[in-house]
Amino acid sequence: MKYALWGAAFAAATSLGTAAFADDGQFGCPAQGTTLTLSVGPPLTFGPASGFDCPHGGGFQHAGFSNQTSSAGVKEALEKLWPLKVGNKASADVSAQGARSTHGTYSCEVLGRESVTVHAGKFDAFKVKCAAEFPQERYQDERVYWWSPEVKYSVKFDYQLIQGSAFGTTPLKSWELVSIAH
Repeated sequence: MKYALWGAAFAAATSLGTAAFADDGQFGCPAQGTTLTLSVGPPLTFGPASGFDCPHGGGFQHAGFSNQTSSAGVKEALEKLWPLKVGNKASADVSAQGARSTHGTYSCEVLGRESVTVHAGKFDAFKVKCAAEFPQERYQDERVYWWSPEVKYSVKFDYQLIQGSAFGTTPLKSWELVSIAH
């Protein structure tokens, strides 16, 4: 009986199109050849995915919330967030090299689900908050991502420098998705 109900639910969902799968928190990358234009930086055209790596012209996104410059520990921790579910958490101890070596933590939590409207449209998204903290340097930041199962990428990113400087690097900028081309 339960399989018959599941089959009916699956048939109903597939008849509604991809929007019916909006609850899917499974990891994925934008399809090869997809170009995302963000409100900052050059457009990102995606190549073939490899595991948790989503390569694009400017490098790659790893596990949705890190990039090629992130430490192996951060990358490994973020892989544990998937599949995305409200309440999932991950953290890693990290080291940063600047004028001197320092240690801190990078942590992320799936806060919830919400609809978010950006220039490219309205999307159902997982809201994921990440924070970096380096107590010795009196540094703390907060990053909030709205990751869309439909796009397989964040459609909005908010960055807040809470305390300190960005270790001599350029601070991150908040952005949103402007357009999608397939």
